[in-house]
Amino acid sequence: MTYTMQRVISREGTGFACRYAYLSVDRDGNVYLVSTMITERGRTMYLLRTNPNGTTRKGFQHLLFTDVILGSKDGSEGFTYATGNADGHVALGNYGAPTEVWMYGPDLAPDPIARVTGEFAGGGGAYRVEAGAVSGRFYALAQYGVAAGGAATPHAQIEVIGAPPAEQLTGLTALPLPFGHDATTRVLDFRVRETGTADAPAPVFYVLYKVVLDSTHFANHLAKVDSAGTVLWDRVDDASTGGVLNSIVRQSVGEDTAVPGRGGVACPGRAR
Repeated sequence: MTYTMQRVISREGTGFACRYAYLSVDRDGNVYLVSTMITERGRTMYLLRTNPNGTTRKGFQHLLFTDVILGSKDGSEGFTYATGNADGHVALGNYGAPTEVWMYGPDLAPDPIARVTGEFAGGGGAYRVEAGAVSGRFYALAQYGVAAGGAATPHAQIEVIGAPPAEQLTGLTALPLPFGHDATTRVLDFRVRETGTADAPAPVFYVLYKVVLDSTHFANHLAKVDSAGTVLWDRVDDASTGGVLNSIVRQSVGEDTAVPGRGGVACPGRAR
């Protein structure tokens, strides 16, 4: 009996952990992979940008912790998804401490050109960042909620970040979402679709959130919300999130085909 051995040589840096990476495909047509891991230098973050067939890659490694237990350099390892707009500017979400969105130029140089705190200063989290197809602006989800105006319950919201060169890389405004962050409600993810013009993009958001029913049951909701925080429709699934997650992806690219959820909540098809 003979055996054939295969030798696999990775073309990526030793600080890149593909099996743990967050993956997104975004407005500039590229694939982004973000991973954090412990290396001989400490805890690091690696951001990789590649075209879909993998022939053009660029990435870098950023040191987060000089000591994996005690010595902090730039905060915790809360980096998740990256996104790029059509002009090649890149946003990277960090829901750790400090909670920020790190911005990079089209050359993807390792040093961020801006670190946007905005409404995240209260620890709202920046798990998902999306780019608008019309304006090129970035939208970041503060899914842990921000207790604005002394409110007792934090509410999730969307931080809008300007698109250079026409706008500054700062937080332009914060758009409220009508979902709290408490023992019964958790916002999980979102997508954005701009329905207006570059000057007035009129974004609508597809928000995935969870409602805890009791100690062992919960329901997943997918809601369409306009920029004023008005719920245009809301569908509900049972604890199996597969259908909801597939819907949020389809609707974010234009297939706005909500259907009645299995939980019995009627949702208008082709709602605009």
